[in-house]
Amino acid sequence: MSSKRAIAAFLLASSVLAAGAITLGEQRITGNRASTSGTISAIDAGARSLTVDTPRGQATYRIDPKVKNLESFKPGDAVRVDYVSRVGLTLRRAKDAPVEGAVAPKRGQPVGPNTTIVTRVLGVDKARSTIKLKGPQGHVEEYPVADKADLVGVRNGDEVVIVVYELAVVDLAPARR
Repeated sequence: MSSKRAIAAFLLASSVLAAGAITLGEQRITGNRASTSGTISAIDAGARSLTVDTPRGQATYRIDPKVKNLESFKPGDAVRVDYVSRVGLTLRRAKDAPVEGAVAPKRGQPVGPNTTIVTRVLGVDKARSTIKLKGPQGHVEEYPVADKADLVGVRNGDEVVIVVYELAVVDLAPARR
């Protein structure tokens, strides 16, 4: 699974939906609780770290100390991951200076803490409350936005800069078959 799906769908869908109104140039820190299913590709019980291949790409999570059943999982296991994310969103005009340190993850590289992603707004549909974004590796997808007010001032060509600060597993369970 390519990292563009992880970037465009995994992060953006959870971030854009929970963002609240973003004013130009302001960083909005937002959090979200979500679930995903996938296959464990790496697990480090000592470091309490988990990497999961999902239908939307690969992501690396910190495992909260409340998760007690970690030793019962191994690479290759199908799991359901309940996680919390904390991301920063900044809306910028395309003519602004490039974002310092913004590097799109390489294909196959997991998205995780300290990842900076720059996406471009390709379309805003206020009537349908959707935004169309293009990720750094060219993947284009349309996302619903919970509140039409969040789209005020957003226009084609704007950039949405996403900084992932934390992805933390709060519950880990075998996937339902």
